[in-house]
Amino acid sequence: MPFLENGYEVEVVAKLPEGYVVRYIYEEDDQELRIHKFSGDEVFTVPKIYYKPLTHSQDSRVKILIGEIVYLEELKIKRQLEISNLERDVERRLAKLKKHKALERVEDFLDSKITHYVKNYYGRLSLSKFENEVSEGYNHSKHLRLLSLFGDSNGDLEWKLNQYSEGSGDSTLVYPACSLEEAIEILYKEYLIQLEKTKANPTADLIAIANEYSFSVPEAYLSLFKQKKLEGLKKAIQERKSSLKDLEVELKEIK
Repeated sequence: MPFLENGYEVEVVAKLPEGYVVRYIYEEDDQELRIHKFSGDEVFTVPKIYYKPLTHSQDSRVKILIGEIVYLEELKIKRQLEISNLERDVERRLAKLKKHKALERVEDFLDSKITHYVKNYYGRLSLSKFENEVSEGYNHSKHLRLLSLFGDSNGDLEWKLNQYSEGSGDSTLVYPACSLEEAIEILYKEYLIQLEKTKANPTADLIAIANEYSFSVPEAYLSLFKQKKLEGLKKAIQERKSSLKDLEVELKEIK
């Protein structure tokens, strides 16, 4: 097919002494992405046609466009590489976050989603509302206690609630929760852990938590608790009897 000097493809309608009568050739894709050519309706006269598209008159522009295309292709590859590296970095970070359950609460804390704490103070469990964990400062001002993330040499992480807002004083191991229901679930899991830890020496605090939140207490745990409490009372009675005898002896000596 013939071309004009500007590179456009045309159809020759007629040849004249002064040139050619032509019309443009257009292309379009069908639904199957096949290219179809068709002639335009408008005809016009040109002095010369070519049977190969010319670029010599547009060499400088073509070089600029080619340079821009190469630059954009290189930029595209660079951006794709950056995106790929970022995605891998995100995957690595997410994998690290999954290793430490404590880190799952960082975003919840930043988004103000924390509503409750499950507290574990050396095995003594309790549940409290987030807004109730305040400390009283000067002039009776109230401030939320400082929540800190602690880690050890083994890479284990845990949340602790400080006694005061500036981080001083004692601290308590806590498990943040985003609802009361979630807090009770966490409390129950911790209750089962403490139940196992104290099965040889049952505690009144753990039984009290079980009664408060309707957790079941194994019969063997209750029986052992009652037995040890009875033994403790008997021992206390014997100690007081012994102490009473000593006092009676001292009283006789005074008389």
